[in-house]
Amino acid sequence: MNSQLALQLEAKMKQGFQHHSSGEFEEAQILYEEVLSKDPRHFNALQLLGTLCSSRKLFEKSADYLLRAIKLNNKNHIVYNNLANSLKELGRYQESLENCNQSIKLNKVNAEAFCIRGAVLQLLKRHDEAINSCNTAIEINPDFAEAYNNLGNALLDIQEYSQALVSFDRALKINPQYVGAYFNRAAVLQALHRIDDAILSLDIAISLQPDFADAFNNRGVVLLSIKQYDLALKDFEVSIQLSPNRADAFVNRGNALRGLKRIKEALLSYQHALSLDPEFEYLFGTWLHLKMKLCDWSDFDLNIEKLKNGILAGKKIAIPFAVLSLIDDSSLHLKAAKIYHQEKFEEPKIKPNFIEYKKTRKIRIGYYSADFRAHATSFLIAGLFEAHDKNNFEVYGFSFGPNIADEMRERLILSFDDFFDVSSISDKEIIDLSRNIGIDIAIDLKGDTEDARVGIFTGRCAPLQVNYLGYPGSMGLDCYDYILADNIVIPEKNYGDYSEKVLLLPHSYQVNDSSRRISERNFTKIELGLPEAGFVFCCFNNSYKILPSTFDLWMEILRNVEGSVLWLYSDDIQSQSNLKKEAELRGVAGKRLIFAGMMSHAEHLARHKLADLFIDTLPYNAHTTASDALWTGLPVLTCMGQSFASRVAASLLTAVNLDELVVGNANAYVKMAIELAKNPKKIDYLKSKLQNNIVESNLFNTMQFAKNIENIYYVMLNVKKDDLRIEKY
Repeated sequence: MNSQLALQLEAKMKQGFQHHSSGEFEEAQILYEEVLSKDPRHFNALQLLGTLCSSRKLFEKSADYLLRAIKLNNKNHIVYNNLANSLKELGRYQESLENCNQSIKLNKVNAEAFCIRGAVLQLLKRHDEAINSCNTAIEINPDFAEAYNNLGNALLDIQEYSQALVSFDRALKINPQYVGAYFNRAAVLQALHRIDDAILSLDIAISLQPDFADAFNNRGVVLLSIKQYDLALKDFEVSIQLSPNRADAFVNRGNALRGLKRIKEALLSYQHALSLDPEFEYLFGTWLHLKMKLCDWSDFDLNIEKLKNGILAGKKIAIPFAVLSLIDDSSLHLKAAKIYHQEKFEEPKIKPNFIEYKKTRKIRIGYYSADFRAHATSFLIAGLFEAHDKNNFEVYGFSFGPNIADEMRERLILSFDDFFDVSSISDKEIIDLSRNIGIDIAIDLKGDTEDARVGIFTGRCAPLQVNYLGYPGSMGLDCYDYILADNIVIPEKNYGDYSEKVLLLPHSYQVNDSSRRISERNFTKIELGLPEAGFVFCCFNNSYKILPSTFDLWMEILRNVEGSVLWLYSDDIQSQSNLKKEAELRGVAGKRLIFAGMMSHAEHLARHKLADLFIDTLPYNAHTTASDALWTGLPVLTCMGQSFASRVAASLLTAVNLDELVVGNANAYVKMAIELAKNPKKIDYLKSKLQNNIVESNLFNTMQFAKNIENIYYVMLNVKKDDLRIEKY
């Protein structure tokens, strides 16, 4: 190269570097590339282009330039650092580690290399090594904000939230303008359930970087957690405007719309997310569940086949709850639960040491739920808390749901020996609280349903932990020692489909409150939209439980019972419209479907009097809704399936001595429904029998149920009631 060209190239490099330093990346890139066009082996042009492309998030180009630079000079540790960082961003973690290690060989006091190495090890879930690497970077350079940030991320991953928060705060003390540290700090604060602080941290991140799409998305997620759906939706909309091709923002947008009951829009948002990322974790099942909520059955068989095959292949295709209503197979339910929970939660390798229960004190039972308010679970279980033998048991309530000061919550608080609102503290703090109290048996009343806090149980809040009532299936986690059932919902042949040990309650597993109030209001058929004459079939199950196969049976029943109507629960116009269209397609006038809306629980119970027969769904039966019907004296017809969720109504009917209404196949279901509708004396007989059985049977005997479940607790602790010698204190 002649000296004149060398001077020209040097001038371009100097000019390019000035643009680079001023953040004028496009101008700098043009000049660096001009230099390379004249001298492809120009080391500085290659390494600076690599750095510049990394700043512009062009990581493939960055890695290419830096690799070319290293071929020219393999003794520059800074180039290895930059290459390691670009490879990290490309997900090429092993190569990134190799370049970090090479950089450290060249310069052992190379804080940058240790810092990047820590970030890569954290992404590889090699957390101990990540923490050590970040700490080494900090030892070399105590004012290295990025090393503290990366250390915080590693500590966040292993749920060492307090230490992680210290690390992020240290990073921000060094660099108060560090956007990433504010962003990551918010994740810790959310995990600690310090929601206001988390939002504030994200507010600052956004003020420092107004085009930070991730920050808007994460602030929306925090707002979702406190059910601020309108505000969350606004944040997701901004995130999408800033970054239109990110599937997660469309998923979260769908979640917010779902919370606002804008179901059709939510479905479209999920569909768009799937178009961007067809393999987005668990989204297919959520999308399909929402389609079912709208009673949109297009491509139903194809979708169910895809769901089954995905679960069998071990794919992250659906959250466990979404599978229960679509597939009647407890072995697939277990597999779906294992895929979801074992990937999401890390259980302790060694079970913590707990103080052994002594027979000289009361047994301490903890009930954990987000539903200690006017909610289906509380309507069932409130009487149990009051009926517990307080001479032998101390009963504690741990509420991690919304603090809604309604009549039910007031009643529940009074029923416990002590009641803790733990909605604003972390799983670890709840675990510590439980252990300090000395809870002997922890009952998870949520399982894998909305607002669940499974981390309380994977972290072991008690020596014995139980899956009960809220979730009709296995959690697929070893931390749950038992599931409470009966011999109908879990027959012995199905025990292998549960990771928990199955303990059987006599009669039905489902608790019922024998003091549930039915409103004295006498509704007329006209005010509820029902015809004055004609047989009224009803089903107040959630619309997602209605499968096309079930609806086929219902329409066959209506076609064979002249003048009859089907009374369904729905508060969504789109699902109502879809069901009417489906009825017309099956030769039944859409006007024969009548829809009931929301009303108070006591009045909802009262309106059952206007129905003649409750006809159940399959494979997800009526659970609380079946108990509601039976409590009001309305007979329930069910077709028993193979899984827990599809056998609950059979359990309830057997416990109330009405098992003649349990059938084993679709033909028998249709035949019996038609026969009963055409035989008023038979219906009257069943109603009369049910009315007598409500009083005499075990299903609605809360005091007896309390004794039964307490006997189960004695079995769990391997003690006999007569052996207890409770000391007074």
